[in-house]
Amino acid sequence: MIPAIIAGGLALGGALFGAIGRKRASDAREAQAEQEAMQLTRARDMAVGDIRRSARAAGGGIRLAAGASGVKIDSGSPLATLSQSYANAERDILRTKLQYQMQIDQRKNVASSERKTRWWNFGGDTLAGGFQAAGMFV
Repeated sequence: MIPAIIAGGLALGGALFGAIGRKRASDAREAQAEQEAMQLTRARDMAVGDIRRSARAAGGGIRLAAGASGVKIDSGSPLATLSQSYANAERDILRTKLQYQMQIDQRKNVASSERKTRWWNFGGDTLAGGFQAAGMFV
């Protein structure tokens, strides 16, 4: 009887230690996914800033070229070119934001999934160890 009690206790302890190890691994995966989402957010903001700076520089070049040629910028072809340049920049910004947002959402989903399944797995592992330990007494 005593060896069965010892074996049952060891089985339960092993299940608990295994469950704790898997919980810690899940915690690490969640933290990594959240960190990657934050890094992607920063990268997205930097990319959008780069596009905006490039658009302003291009717009300045268009104004400078039109002014140097003596053409008024407030109407006609130079204005259309400037307007199209800014429209293209905004389209690029939207495209960039969408691409980054899809990656950010995917990383946040990984973190959320780890959070949701962690406790279910922990409880299931512990319960299985308890049943295994109880089975040694039967």
